[in-house]
Amino acid sequence: MLTTLSRIMPMALFALTLPLSGCSQKSTALYDTFSVAAFGPQDIEKSADDINALPWASIYAKLDGDAQAFMVLGFAEKRAVLTEDAPQVANTSPIYQLKWLSANNEMVVTESGRLMKTVGLQNGNLLNSESDATDPLQLGLHKDSTPTSWSRTIDWRPGNHFGVTLTSSFANKGIQTLIINEKPVETLYFVETVDAPELDIQFENEFWVSPQSGRVLSSKQAIAPTLPSIDITVLKPFSS
Repeated sequence: MLTTLSRIMPMALFALTLPLSGCSQKSTALYDTFSVAAFGPQDIEKSADDINALPWASIYAKLDGDAQAFMVLGFAEKRAVLTEDAPQVANTSPIYQLKWLSANNEMVVTESGRLMKTVGLQNGNLLNSESDATDPLQLGLHKDSTPTSWSRTIDWRPGNHFGVTLTSSFANKGIQTLIINEKPVETLYFVETVDAPELDIQFENEFWVSPQSGRVLSSKQAIAPTLPSIDITVLKPFSS
């Protein structure tokens, strides 16, 4: 569970995060940053000033039934675009997998706002997510040209589920206003209806995206068809 964030990140992990934060950042600043990333049985709420003062990207993450965690970015890995249906994406902006780390080395991995992998969660973990087609989140749900259907395969445990096909359809539900960093933010609200026909399971993911850029600002995504959902709100976005 994400509640194990109440411990401080080991100093070895501090050293690994230095390349992202820049050589000018000192270890004491890193320690202070990860010490405020801790949370207890109640939701953590950080002030906008505290969030903006940190040099690292950050999110709130909340598993169903757990407390809200404040997490900072541990790693950002550039990923090669392997699909052929959206060469304009590959040519205009690199795609990064963002790895958000807890104090107990639990990990949540996102890509263009999509939950791609989790590590160390007690209820179960998403092991892999693959598709031959570009994720509509990557293309930008705010664009009329973006497909509203998509398919991928995922692996997860427990249960040793491998290569399970998920088919998605996206619906624009209009404009909603969220409060992020103590400010109202206008978003486009999309619902992704997901079918897992092999398991006879259907569920929904929710995304709140920027009307201008299509960037995912907040989401509620099921880790896998038989696992709970996780809420993610971007507080300070990653910038390459």
